Amino acid sequence: MSHGQGSQIYSTTQTFAGGYYGVYGQLTFNTGFVVTPRATPTTSSAYFTTGSTYTGASNASHVNGYAEKEGITAFTFPVGNGTKIRTAGISAPASSAKFQAAYWFANPNSATLPSGAPFPVANLGTGVSAVSNLEYWDINGALPVNITLSWDAASALGTLTSNTIADLVIAGYNTATSKWENLGAAGGTTGTLATTGTITATGVTPNSYVAYTFAKAASIAGVQLSAKIFLEGSYTSGATMRNDLYTGVFSGSNLIPTTQPYAIGQNPASTYPGTESVGSFPATAVDWVLVHLRSTPNGNNVQTRAGILLQNGNIVDITAGFASPLNFSTTVPGSYYVVVNHRNHLGVMSAAPVALTSTPTVFDFTTGNATAYTGAGVDLNNAPMVQLAPGLFGLWGGDSNHDSQIYYYGPGSDAESISIDYLANDPDAGYNNTYEGGDINMDGQTYYYGPGSDPEYLSITALANDPDAGYLSEQVPVQVSPGGRMMMPVRRGRLVPVKK
Repeated sequence: MSHGQGSQIYSTTQTFAGGYYGVYGQLTFNTGFVVTPRATPTTSSAYFTTGSTYTGASNASHVNGYAEKEGITAFTFPVGNGTKIRTAGISAPASSAKFQAAYWFANPNSATLPSGAPFPVANLGTGVSAVSNLEYWDINGALPVNITLSWDAASALGTLTSNTIADLVIAGYNTATSKWENLGAAGGTTGTLATTGTITATGVTPNSYVAYTFAKAASIAGVQLSAKIFLEGSYTSGATMRNDLYTGVFSGSNLIPTTQPYAIGQNPASTYPGTESVGSFPATAVDWVLVHLRSTPNGNNVQTRAGILLQNGNIVDITAGFASPLNFSTTVPGSYYVVVNHRNHLGVMSAAPVALTSTPTVFDFTTGNATAYTGAGVDLNNAPMVQLAPGLFGLWGGDSNHDSQIYYYGPGSDAESISIDYLANDPDAGYNNTYEGGDINMDGQTYYYGPGSDPEYLSITALANDPDAGYLSEQVPVQVSPGGRMMMPVRRGRLVPVKK
């Protein structure tokens, strides 16, 4: 290993397969390059150890190959191709980790490196209308970060975007889909298309993609919705929710499935055959939710999307780096009732139709029950949402058996559902460290007995509203059946016809 502790670069330094150029203090670039073999990034790089820095990187002096850093701080990789420097940056990761980056001024179509090449620029994913055929980066790392790419005049981004910087996004090549996917530009841009600048995509796990470059976003079809909701089960304090299912506080790893979980036998109002899936989750992911659009309170869904709920309550699309509103691509602009469902909470519907267009519309359920539906077709046994804190509301938690009702007592109750499912798994404690409906407080564990158990949480929720029966019901009209009768849930899990 070559060492660069407080050293200066005045001429080109070459490392070979299995070798590193280690930086332990500050490295000063003057002239010449640190060249590393691009075919062996896992065993050869310019390695910036924790706390190390650099200065003076330029077109005339930079890392020609892979630069690697370790630590918990943000870092800008001084990488280029031996002719020009084209930095790539990352934000500070949540914990200490290793990240790498390298740059190619070459057409992704003819790429031979890194592994997985080539990367056809004609293979466009949702939200991408064109991809740069001039350059690309490889960025590696296992934790979600914001990534920043730099450009210069030779990037020809004016040509790529028809001189519209608002259409510029970062794209990542996903080998699982063999497509360039839109990672967005939620972190913003600097500079001008004709000269130099930077663009940042947020919440990206670098290892999810094998190459990165610039892209032009496709025109939005359909309508967009920025919905906000809180879940009682995962609520902590202030305006945030725990995300133990993702962080794996107890399990040690993420428990949220990478494919949306509502097509596997949830209640009929929420079963959804969509194929939304992700390679990784943003660092603030809480869980999947379903969002439906209806033309009438009890009408069929015009369109449904599965989205990711973040700790701040925002529901985001799985595209564009989890920074974009939900896109309902087949829905024409108009006014629709908005329904939000979660797998172990009671759903909610907007009090009135919401006007939606291709420009994102914000709808915030968390401000109060006035935002929620209380009209015909619901029983008004309880408020549509529970008050979590002064001025803050969320979905009732506790629907462990997915029947749009919460019962604490008796046959068919949610407490009974937890006992059947989890005592079978562990007769002593009823413990199950998996992604389950019975995990009402969404901490990644399901306990049947004792303080902090899920039935105890259920009793607090349900008995506080209905001391006699411990009963809550979803205040969302059930959709009209094909025979023309409206069906709505009543106590003890039966369905009865209601006059229209």
